[in-house]
Amino acid sequence: RIVARYENTLAGQFFGHTHVDEFEVFYDEE
Repeated sequence: RIVARYENTLAGQFFGHTHVDEFEVFYDEE
């Protein structure tokens, strides 16, 4: 059960990092 909860946190961090990277690329394109 702890692993499942930890996985959720990891996924959230990964998602946030991807969003930032995408935002930078989008901004650079403009």
